[in-house]
Amino acid sequence: WLTFKAHTWVTKPQVRRIINGPYMRLLRRISGEMRFDDAAASDLDVRRRLQQPSIDCILIRQRLRYIARVALAKPPALLAFLRVVRGGKPMPWVVQMHNDFAVLRSSSREASAALPPLDATEGWPAWIAEHSAVWHRLVGELCFSQSVLDKQVVDGVPSCALPCPLCAVVGVPSFAPSK
Repeated sequence: WLTFKAHTWVTKPQVRRIINGPYMRLLRRISGEMRFDDAAASDLDVRRRLQQPSIDCILIRQRLRYIARVALAKPPALLAFLRVVRGGKPMPWVVQMHNDFAVLRSSSREASAALPPLDATEGWPAWIAEHSAVWHRLVGELCFSQSVLDKQVVDGVPSCALPCPLCAVVGVPSFAPSK
């Protein structure tokens, strides 16, 4: 399906746009809100009306589920992989994993209280292995409609449509729309 093996991707906005297109066409067809209508609803409005997650949420869930499978297998190379740097920076997949952890931690008070601190990245695999049921429940409950692709212009400044869990993590500025 559309996100096959997505847990291995480091998604850039261009890739998200490519896979968001068919996803939103499907949701628009289901909702009856086509793009060419005079008063076309935004992608965010369509997802909210259908109570469906954004493509960002779907990808994060898939990566977090994959991390759990790897952590449960307890490969010795996992901790070494978390320490690998290239050019003084962590590998892109490790950065993406850290960002996904941050989104999950910020998703609810329970997740924030239950999960280990973000700066203890090397402790996450052990925590996931020890608390597998809690991890799977928290990941399953992760759901948000906002996407970094939902750009709007507010007072001439491009921004996310709403402040969302992704904005603080991926560095997209978030501005509340002025009234």
